[in-house]
Parts: sequence; C-alpha cells; structure tokens
Amino acid sequence: RRILKLDALDPFNRDPNAADRGTLYHTIIERYSREGHIPGTSASLSAMQRILDECFDAENLPPHVDVIWQPRFAAVARAFIDWEKERHPSIRHSFFEARAGQEIVEAGIRLTGVADRIDIKTNGQADIIDYKTGLAPSVNQARALLDPQLALEAAALMRGAFREAGSPTPENLIYVRLRPGERFFADQVNNEHSSRSGKRPPKSAIELATESIEQLTKFVHSLRNGENGFASRLVPEEQQSYGGEYDHLARVSEWSTAEPGDGDDD
Repeated sequence: RRILKLDALDPFNRDPNAADRGTLYHTIIERYSREGHIPGTSASLSAMQRILDECFDAENLPPHVDVIWQPRFAAVARAFIDWEKERHPSIRHSFFEARAGQEIVEAGIRLTGVADRIDIKTNGQADIIDYKTGLAPSVNQARALLDPQLALEAAALMRGAFREAGSPTPENLIYVRLRPGERFFADQVNNEHSSRSGKRPPKSAIELATESIEQLTKFVHSLRNGENGFASRLVPEEQQSYGGEYDHLARVSEWSTAEPGDGDDD
C-alpha cells in the first residue's frame, strides 16, 4: 500500500463493515474524551448520548445497520464511562490521537504513527492506550511483537517523539476492547508483575519498547541486504481466514497450490 500507493476499491453498494464500525466508535470516543467530562456524572452520560446521536446522524447508515450498531454502541459507551471513572483519579492529563515522528538512527528510517490515547498519570509515568472493537491482535501477539504497534509507540514516547507529551516513562500498554456491557475490558500487554510461567518471560513496557526497536532495526537491515524479500504477508497465519488485499498481485493463490519444487528453475 505504501510503496505502490494502491488501495482496494470497495464493492459496489456494499454495507458498512467492521472497519467502518471501528472508525465510527473511535470518532465518538475521541470526541467525548476531548470534551473533558468527569466520568460517571450525569453530564458525562448526557454528553456521550449527544455525541453518539450526532455521529450516527452524520454517518447516515442504512436503517438495518443503524438499528444494530446504535444500541450496541450505547452499551459500549456505558461500559467505557465506567472504566473511565475507575481510572480518573490516577490521571493527570491525557492526549488523544497523538502524532509522533522520530528518526530511528539504528535502522536508518523515520518512524511515524498516531497513538489513540496517552495518559500521563499522577506518578509521572504514562499509559499508552489503543482502542479495539475486536479481539485482534491478542496480547500474546503483542508481547511476541507480531503486532508491535504499542511497543513501538512506547519506544517513540521514551525518545520524545510525541512532542506534546514529553518523554515520560511508559508504564502500561493497554488494548481497550470496545465491546458492549460485561464484554468490555482492558487488555494489558506488559506483564512484568505476572506470576504465571509461560513460554516467554514477563516483560515491562520499557523492555517491549527496547526490543521492538531492536527487531525493527534487524528487519530493515535484512530487507536492505537482500536476506529477506518484501513479502505481501509478514504473518501469513493471521490472514488464512480472510486473505489480503494484495494477494492477487503477489500470486498467492498460484503459489499456494504449486507442487513442491515448482519454480526452482525460474
């Protein structure tokens, strides 16, 4: 997508999909959060309902979609405000849709990105939050750096790339699963206080951040020296069920049905 600058065309007259729902949820949460309401108050509940109504009206969804999505998000919103209420006393300041840009000298690249939310806490440390409407990626994938977004954001924060936020120490990396009612939950990636023994040792946010830069640097060098190619699927097993938008360009179907040894002479 970044190099070829090719985006897949939407099917004609398609219904809104999960990605559209995620974008809408993000928009509502961001608007509510930026207004700075005290969570749990009647004013906060009224504000959330007002923003919800305005955003859904602006989206002009098909009636059969709106009738499902709107009540679902109303349940998400109530759970979100309850979660906010618990966190509120420990938060000094929050940044939303925070943008970062940083030269990664080790890799010889510039890393840019946007964090959904960064909470500067009363202890001076920071929580980095990413809102998700589904269950992917899992915390195990994030800990293994198969999905390194939060870890790289933590590294960028430590290096002062989020200018408005400064360079506080990242304490927690959190996926907030925007799901209705009791299914709403916060998924913490760093697990340095875990007593469970697993395949991988527990790691703090700082350790994940450091390791993510190391792995990114190795990966970039492997591309530049020809050790690895520019694969259309970096983690193929994640796309087995759904496929990728560029599979036809990469001839995935053709290669996946080839017999062992086919193409050795090409």
